[in-house]
Amino acid sequence: MKGWMLSRSQNNGLAIEPAGWRLRKRSGDPAVLVKAMASKDPTSQLLAAVGLARVGRPEGLSVLMASVELVPDLTSRRLAVQALGELADERSAEMLIKLASDDAHALNEAAAEAIGHLGKSKHAEAVERLLIRLADGSGGVAF
Repeated sequence: MKGWMLSRSQNNGLAIEPAGWRLRKRSGDPAVLVKAMASKDPTSQLLAAVGLARVGRPEGLSVLMASVELVPDLTSRRLAVQALGELADERSAEMLIKLASDDAHALNEAAAEAIGHLGKSKHAEAVERLLIRLADGSGGVAF
């Protein structure tokens, strides 16, 4: 009977994702996600950081940036890159531009999409040049 039971981190993730949805769609309380940021479970931290980023709250920025570099699961790393794009915080711009510029990097396409959110930042010219290069097919990603 234990085969159907969720691990503690999976169970926490099931509670955190709906909290992020409620925050985004129904103006929910961010306190649940902010509290989840203090969890010792990296999956819970990542899901909470993603939920906060999707509503423009930077509390999870360091978790997202660390996840891009340190999490072994590529899907989780892509999720972190997408959330960084949605957050559009200038502190992550250099990381996203570097990833999008590296044609051989596994996160290249996710980063290319994410940097589109940085169009109004101080990095706008670099973002524009990179996106034009990618669209022209000069890079590893063409739109």
